[in-house]
Parts: sequence; C-alpha cells; structure tokens
Amino acid sequence: MERTVLTLNEFVVNTRSRGIGGQIRGFFGFGSKKKTTGPTFAESKPEVAPSPASSGENNPTYLLNSVESSQKRLADYLFMLQDYNEALNIYKNSSKDFLNDKSWKWVASSFEMIGLATFLLDPMRKDTESNFENAYVNYYKDNLFRFAVRTAFFCAEILKSKGQHAVAGNKLANTAIDMEEDYLCSGMLYEQAAFAFLHADSPRKYAFRLVQAGQSFVEAKQMTHAFRCFSAISPLYYNRNWHFINDEMYFYLARCGFSLGHHQRATDHIIKLLEHNYQDPYQQSSYLREFLHICKKNLEEQNIERMEIPLPAIKNDTVVAFLRDYPSRSPLQEMWKEMEESLKGEKIVYNRYKPVPIKKRTPRLSVLGEPIYVEIELSNPLQIPLQFSDLQLGAVHESSKDKKDDGEGELFVCSKFDLLLTPCESKRTRFTITPLCEGKLEITCIKFLLCSTVRGFQKILLPKKRLNDTSDQKKGVFYEDNLDLTVKVTSSMPLLDVSFSDFPPAMLQGQLFEIQMQLKNSGKSALNSVSVKMSHPAFFSFGKEEENKSQVSVSIESLLPGESKSFPVWIRAHKIGNYSFYFLFSYQSEVPNPEMKHRFQRVSKQLKVLPSIKLEATTTVSYSSLNAYLLDIQVNNISDESETAITEDFELISLSSNSHNWIIEPLNKKSNDEMFKIAQNQSTNFFFRIIPALEDQVEDESTNSFISKHSLSSNSQKDLSSIPSFDFLEREKMMIAAKEKKRAVPGAENSNATPLNKRESNLDLMLLWRTTADFSKITLPYGGPNHPSSSNKMEVVGQQNSCFIPFLIPATVDQVLSEEDDNPLRFSIECPRKVIHDFNQE
Repeated sequence: MERTVLTLNEFVVNTRSRGIGGQIRGFFGFGSKKKTTGPTFAESKPEVAPSPASSGENNPTYLLNSVESSQKRLADYLFMLQDYNEALNIYKNSSKDFLNDKSWKWVASSFEMIGLATFLLDPMRKDTESNFENAYVNYYKDNLFRFAVRTAFFCAEILKSKGQHAVAGNKLANTAIDMEEDYLCSGMLYEQAAFAFLHADSPRKYAFRLVQAGQSFVEAKQMTHAFRCFSAISPLYYNRNWHFINDEMYFYLARCGFSLGHHQRATDHIIKLLEHNYQDPYQQSSYLREFLHICKKNLEEQNIERMEIPLPAIKNDTVVAFLRDYPSRSPLQEMWKEMEESLKGEKIVYNRYKPVPIKKRTPRLSVLGEPIYVEIELSNPLQIPLQFSDLQLGAVHESSKDKKDDGEGELFVCSKFDLLLTPCESKRTRFTITPLCEGKLEITCIKFLLCSTVRGFQKILLPKKRLNDTSDQKKGVFYEDNLDLTVKVTSSMPLLDVSFSDFPPAMLQGQLFEIQMQLKNSGKSALNSVSVKMSHPAFFSFGKEEENKSQVSVSIESLLPGESKSFPVWIRAHKIGNYSFYFLFSYQSEVPNPEMKHRFQRVSKQLKVLPSIKLEATTTVSYSSLNAYLLDIQVNNISDESETAITEDFELISLSSNSHNWIIEPLNKKSNDEMFKIAQNQSTNFFFRIIPALEDQVEDESTNSFISKHSLSSNSQKDLSSIPSFDFLEREKMMIAAKEKKRAVPGAENSNATPLNKRESNLDLMLLWRTTADFSKITLPYGGPNHPSSSNKMEVVGQQNSCFIPFLIPATVDQVLSEEDDNPLRFSIECPRKVIHDFNQE
C-alpha cells in the first residue's frame, strides 16, 4: 500500500506541476479530453463517457488511469493508512475537479469522505454535517439512492455520537420521505428514526415514526417487522382515547398476526376493534368480516368450541335474577322481606349498646325442576345489525361429587332463542335456566352463535359491594362476592300458583265487588298451612283473619299436586287514588325440608278508585230528651265530571249503626224514596235520633255491640246479606287506629283527641248505596284491559262508613256538655216519675 501511495503521489504531483498554463487549463477544463489506451500515467485526464443514469446531463465517468481517479485512489489509500489530514486535503482538491466536470457521483463520494475524515480528525467540528448533506444531495441527484441512504446513516450516527438524537431522527425521517417508493428502505429508516427519538425522550415522535415504519413494512410484505413495530407501540396508545390511531394499530396487528400464523394474538387484537362505535358503517362491516374470518381459523386451530367475544355489550349493573319471577334487586325488596318475616313470625331486635352482628351473605335457595329467570340488557355498540342465534345462559354446577358445565349429564337445561339487534339498539332480554340436579348453580355467561359463523360467549361481571365493617376492611380495599347469580338447588317442593278471576282495574269509592281467588299446586308434593299477608288490608275481606287483620289464614288442610281450589274474596274501594296491592302467600310442604321451611308466592294487582259519594255525620244534644241525641247525616255526590264511569244517580239503600251503647231510629217514619236519590254535584240530608240501647234489643254476639239497620229505599233489591259490611267496618277502624298510633308522639298526651280505649262508646255508621256505572272508557294508569264485565254498563253496590262519631258518652240525668251546642249549660230536676192523687177527697 505504501509503494502504491508513493507511485500515485508521484504521478499526481508530476501531472499537477507542469506550469501555470497547465494549471490554468486544468482549472478551466481544457486540453484533457484524450483517451488513455493503457495503465500508464502519461496523460493528465482521460476521455470521459456519459453515464447512463445522468438523464441527459454531462455526468462523465473517469477511467482507472486518469489523474482524477488516481488522485481519488491516493486519498483513499491515505485514509486507510489513517493519514486523515493529507487525505482530507486531497479529497477537497478532487471535489473541485469533479464539481467542474459536473460528475455528481464523484462529487458526492468526495464530500462523503471529507465528512468522515473531518469527523475522525475532530468529532466536534460543525461542518461535518454539511459535507454529508452535500454528499446526500449529489447522490440523490444522480439517482444513487443506495449511497444516499448510506450517507444519511453516517450522518445520523455522527449526530447521535454528539448527543443530538432528535436531529438524527429528523434526518432519518426526511430520508425516509425521499425514499417512500422503496417501502422496505423507508420502513427501516422510519424505525431507526423512531429509536433516535426514543433516546431523545420524545415518546410521541417515537410512536409516530414507528407507526410509519410498520405501515411501510406492511407495504413491503415484511409482516414480521411490521408486527414487531406495532406491538412495540401498542402500550403507548392504550387508554388514551385516540380511537382512530388505536383502530389502525389493532387492525394491522390482527392482519400481521394472522399472516404469521398467530391466530390467537390476531383474535385478541381484532376483538378490540368491535368494542366501541367510532367507525363508519362500511369500516365496521369490513372489520366484522375480518373478525369472523380470523376467529373461525382460531377456533379450528385450537380445536375449541367457543371463544369470548365482546358482542353483544352487557350492562352488568342491570342484570337481575328471578326466582319464580321475583327480582333480587327490586325496589320493593325490603317490603317483601318484612312481609316474609311477619309471616314466619321472626322478629329480630338489636340492642343499641351492642354491635350489630355481621351476616355473611349466602346464595338463595332454588327448587329442583323450577326455572330461574335472568334479565339482561343487551346492546349493539356497532352501526351495523348483528344476528345472534342459539342465545342461552352458561353456568357452572357444583355438586358433592364433581363439577360440570354446559349441562353435561343433564345437570341443567337452558332455553335457546334468536335475537336480532339493529344498529345501536338496546334490548332487555329474559333468559331461563332450569336445574335438574341438587347442588350449587352459578350463572357465569351468555352463549350464542354470531352471524351463523362463530360460536362465542360473553362473561357476566356483576358489580361488587365494598366491605367496610371491620377495621381491616376499612384500612384496605375488600369487596364482597356478588351472589345474585348463584343459587343453591334443593329437593322438590310444592309450588303454589295464585290467580284472581275478574279482578276489576277500576272501582268507585266504597264499591263492593266479589271475585274468586284460585289456588293451584303446580309442584311435586302436597302443601298445607296457607296464609296471606296483605299490604292494604282495609280493601279486602276473605278467609280466617288473624289478630291484626292484615294476615289471613286460608282454610286448606292439604292441596295435592295438580289440585286447585277457589275461594270468594270481597273488595271494597276504601279511598280514592291509584293503588298497587301486594299479596304474599306463605305455605309449607307436607314433607319437611330443613333447608326451606316456608315457601312464598308474591302477587301484585293494580286498582284505580274513582270518586263516588261522601258521608258526613254530626251529632247534637236532643232538647226533647236527656238520653237522646240528634244525628245529622249529609251525603254529597262528589263524582268527577271528567270521569264518565257513573251513568245514573246514586240510590241510597240502607243505613246501619254499630255501637256498644247506642242505636239509631228515624225521626220521620214516613218513607220518601225521591229524597234518597242524589244526582251529580248534589247533596241531601236526613236525620236520626240516637237513643240508648235497651237490654231486650238485639246484640251482635260476634262484635259484642248493638246493631240497628234502617232501609232508605222501598224498591225491590237483590239479597245483600252476603256482603261482609261489618268486616270492612272493623278493617277501616283498625286502619284509623293504626294511623293515630303512628302519629302519636311517645310520652305526649293530646287533650283534644279522644283516646282509643274510650272510643267504644262512640257510634259507627254504614251507608249502603247502588248506581249504574260504565268503566269501559276509564283511562287506567297501569294500562291493561278495562272492567272485566262483558257489558259496558253494570250495577254496582257500595258502602260508605263513618267511624268513631264523637261526643257520645253514656247519657245520665246529669248535665251534658257539647262543643257545638248553643246552650252550653242545661239543668235537670229529679222528681217522682208517678204521682197518685185522689181529687174526690177534695
């Protein structure tokens, strides 16, 4: 190499030192266009030939024995011998000759070597980047892209060594833009630019350039490199709500993973494209086709039956499980629970000075062979319709021996149905599962066939309640297991079905109506001890009543499987308004079951009560007798004009009184039928005398009180003796007493109110009436059919009560005070009742 350097140096020096004329000719490029026929250094410049890649420009190519080529070779040898300073000088001189000859590739190579020599002499020199920039521009001008890329990498590495990673990244990114037609090269440049930005602590630019690199690799069919790039940036874009970037990233990951045979990873990525609704319908349709194709290949590869799919979307906070159509999270759950405890006879009283015991939540009990209902709100998050076939529940059954799923061994049976969800539609769907074996059943998911192609399932994740009872739970974060979808299956039990025939949806206030209650045993064993708890006991009368009248025992000794019995039930519309009645039936199995001693059946009915007539009664002291009072009864027709139920005037039938000490009798013994018919918005008054009851008068043994009944109409009427008038009166009195007891302040005495224990001397009135009504046009607040009567018009009978009429104390010969009397003080004089005088003696 040294001998070659000496030879080349001697040739170059001899050629360049021929005088000033030769230097001038060499400077202007004259006299050096002769060809050299051999490998000698006799001539200064060879003849040049145009480059085929010069695009018509003057781009000469130097032969090996030319002065320019020899000078370039000399500089290269000096560079390899690490004489960088001398090599730099020769490169600079050669670049001027090449620039004069417009030989761009030689100019570019000279500037490239000048940059390298300058960096090796002094790494901190600032003109190094400019030399590489000139080399890159000339390489690119001569379409030598391969060498241009090499120059860009040299420049980038030099910038990195100086700590200028961001500048190096920009340099590589700009080079990638220039090389965009070569996808593989541009992808490599974008990837290196991304790593430069990563060292420059610019994560967003790093991610952006890596995305560009992945796209370029995809275009170059280099799926391995593309998958590596997109996998590297996926954690950076996770949970940033950059939906369009995420969609493109997951789409490329799925497609690259599928091309490489990673079907499971491709499935995981393509699923994420279907979890939100930001794409247009055409894009979503394309994603869905890709999803179905990838999932089908994945199922075939892994040889599994189903895979988890995020479609349809489940609103987990709306999931409700029903046992015999009873929702576990109903807003009335507390009311039903109190009624159940009342029927069981259980009443737990906690000591305020002792800590309340913490009850561990246990699964609910279900009966073998009885269906369990689960309501789930399913929604379609996409803008395209979705078809689901064979939609059913998935569950896990635990027994003492083994644990099986999917109904293996006939452990449970699930109902199947098809569902079509239109774009962005939400639909509440009811599923059914029937356990066929005792044990523990946990509902975990829903199963389906998506678009008749892929079998999948969707897990049900119920919200959990945070525990905050103990000190450890308050310090940490602990959650209670949600057992709403977990049930314990016990042995077969009786099943009571209750139905009310001809239950009226609308009635007039005080109207009496008889319906039939039918009890049927749909279970597999006999039942007995049937009782019912009512939410509104003042409205109903049936069966054998308990002490509080809100609980009734039904007279059934035994009800065999498949057997049914009917019982009459009377309804009286107690007050005006819209009501929801709740009945809780309790019964027991004749075969004892320690896990389930009582079974309950819930029934609810709705009723709209319309205005009818109003009864008002006032009493005054009678002036004709010390032991009598005057009873003023005013009856008002308050039926609403907007309601078209009443078609005829009200006709008053009879008036009855109930008291422990008093009876009533009419003041006028003459009957006048017309005065006891009341039209709409009219009123009438009639008067009675209240007198003490005598010992020989009739006393009702059931109520231990005196009852007097007076007819107000002489028209023929049907037999009304079956109406439980006094039962409804006692129920209304019970409701009034319960309200006053609830309103009373403990320890306080109200001097103006009559105590309940002293009201036995008061008087109660019962007024029977009839009219004709049409309920077919009534607007019901709960919907449903109108009155069950076949005809539009029907005759109705009602009863208005007036309880605890005041100011009635046992009369004596002493003075009687009354707040409404005009004479506040009266005197009586005692005298013999019978005086015998013989006037003949006079």
